[in-house]
Amino acid sequence: MKLAMIALQERVDEAWTEDEGGGEGGQGGREGRKPALVLQIHDELVFEVPREERAVLRLRGIVKEGMEEGVLRLCPPGAFHGVPLVVKLSVGKTLGSLVEVS
Repeated sequence: MKLAMIALQERVDEAWTEDEGGGEGGQGGREGRKPALVLQIHDELVFEVPREERAVLRLRGIVKEGMEEGVLRLCPPGAFHGVPLVVKLSVGKTLGSLVEVS
């Protein structure tokens, strides 16, 4: 899990640097800033993401691909014995208001 977290944060950093010239955006709010991994609860990762739908959709793709495919590259061959790693994603303003997205 920790290797996946590091790999995901690197991918997020790369994706947001490519698009936005490496800037962190304004300090007055999350808009214009890159997503940040803020919490891990067992096998769940919680990201703080700008409110823009574009940022949420973009992060969704990075996380889903990174966890489902990228983790397999980090693990030794045969570690999952052909069992797929299925990632479920939820979005919401608070942890209590999360709604699963596809």
